[in-house]
Amino acid sequence: MDIKKRIRDAQAKIINNLIACESLIAELYEAFAKADPELSKFWQDIADEEKDHAKQLASLIHLLDKGAIFREIGRFDAVIVAPVMNLANKELQAAHLTPPSRLHALQVALNLESSVFDAHFYKIVHSDSPEYQATASKLETDTQKHIEVVRNKILALQAIPD
Repeated sequence: MDIKKRIRDAQAKIINNLIACESLIAELYEAFAKADPELSKFWQDIADEEKDHAKQLASLIHLLDKGAIFREIGRFDAVIVAPVMNLANKELQAAHLTPPSRLHALQVALNLESSVFDAHFYKIVHSDSPEYQATASKLETDTQKHIEVVRNKILALQAIPD
């Protein structure tokens, strides 16, 4: 196997891990939507954005197939994605057994979104491809937005008197 193919395959594996992570988070948010009819639209909207993130990440595989190489992507590997996926899997299984409280679901979402953002994928990985730069910028902005809307929901919930 030539070096270009090995690099492409290794980079595709990392991107596929990110796709799986975004898809799993979307599935969890859909479970939260079913568990909380009052916030169903809130959760479904975020889940739909996570699904869109997975599609955008899949477009990066297309860039690899066109010959693009991502610099520093090796610094962002499954070791970073695994804890996020483990938490999302654990919470998804728990949500299927017992619907979580609203506060718990929001705290889990804040933890997941913050973990993705704090991993700095979109700052670590570089490419000269304008398509990559646009995708990375959108995903980073959306993740920041998710953190903010979830944090605001938590603050609003905590402001409600008992």
